[in-house]
Amino acid sequence: MDLRSLNIFIEVAELGSFTRAGEKLGYSQPTISFQIKQLEKEMGTQLFDRIGHTVTLTDTGRDALDYAQRICHCCQEMLLTGTGRREPAGILRLGMADSLCQPLIASQFARFRQAYPKVSLQVTTTDTTGLLEKLDHNEVDMLCTMDDHVYDTNYIIADEEEIGVHFVASPAHPLSKAKRVEISQLLAEPFLLTEKGMSYRRLMDEQLARSSLEISPVLETGQADLICTLV
Repeated sequence: MDLRSLNIFIEVAELGSFTRAGEKLGYSQPTISFQIKQLEKEMGTQLFDRIGHTVTLTDTGRDALDYAQRICHCCQEMLLTGTGRREPAGILRLGMADSLCQPLIASQFARFRQAYPKVSLQVTTTDTTGLLEKLDHNEVDMLCTMDDHVYDTNYIIADEEEIGVHFVASPAHPLSKAKRVEISQLLAEPFLLTEKGMSYRRLMDEQLARSSLEISPVLETGQADLICTLV
């Protein structure tokens, strides 16, 4: 008994004809007939009643058809698993910067659920160094961060794009109406910043250091939501 015999058996049962089953599968009628006889011999029972050019399932044949369909379906499922065509399912452990978490999840979660209804998300937030450590220790499956390009053959970059970093002030602040603001004007203002070493904070500090400048915030926190609230 093999899958070819079971597929032939299923087609004959559904079409009610050796000839039509052969035409559909690309086999001659004698080949179809031989395969069915071999299957009946292996099972020790008659699967079809043969009346003229028409065949109908016996009671045993109907039971056997259910098994054959399930076996072929399971084999197809196994093949789909191997080729990656099966619908994604399970838990995706996602790491990201805290500042990205709220806007990204809020804007994309509904669309993600619609596209991948069988996938659940587990989101971890920390700085880039912490995220890479978690990735190295298999504590997250993928990460989303705002930082320089990562040159490491241990990682695969699925997507990368440039994004702007902006200074944000209250609409009532005098500088919010200015069309152009000098860096010296910015540095004279009280700043709320993320912690040192956090992606774009680090990039800003490095950029200022090239001009021998430094910023002294009145508050440092890893909570981007808190900064937005205070502004």
